[in-house]
Amino acid sequence: MFHPASLLLAWGAGVFALQQLDLRGIAGMAALALVAAVWVNAGMLLIMVRRVRWLLASVVILFLWMTPGVFVSGVLGKLGITVEGAWAALEHLLRLLAIIALLALLLARLSADSIVAGLYTLLAPWVPFGLERRSLAVRLMLTLEYVAEEGHRGWRELFLANKTEESGCVRLPRSAWRLGDGLFLGVVILLVLSLGWP
Repeated sequence: MFHPASLLLAWGAGVFALQQLDLRGIAGMAALALVAAVWVNAGMLLIMVRRVRWLLASVVILFLWMTPGVFVSGVLGKLGITVEGAWAALEHLLRLLAIIALLALLLARLSADSIVAGLYTLLAPWVPFGLERRSLAVRLMLTLEYVAEEGHRGWRELFLANKTEESGCVRLPRSAWRLGDGLFLGVVILLVLSLGWP
């Protein structure tokens, strides 16, 4: 099992790589990520896609009808859809789906406690600059626990809720950084560099 911090860094590297790829590369990465996410935990992927369905729809609609260019031939062109808008909508849709799939893979490997522990480790370099990473980790963990407990409620009820219960103790899982974590991150960084700067 890799250290949570290394998995979080790998996820961030994957998101960064998606910003550097062309449409063909994005499509390939999205296909691999979606297949892997379905294989590992299809239920989680479906839940995440359903929760952001309006965001996905908004992105597609905005790029389809707000991108100037040459109108598509046929009925779609009469509706005001351009060729450039269609390609842009496809590119951004695939990029978002790839990010969601990568996040589903991350959440399939890490619990909420592990994610907080990983962020706690990654924030260590900022402690000399005055960052209170302990209080930040505690707040994040309590927020994740609250969302998990209230997950069955609607977002309006969650927003209007006034929960003031206090937890007595918060424990973060600890795991040692191993050689495998460094090798794993090295491979990920080399892969990202090869994709971003061909």
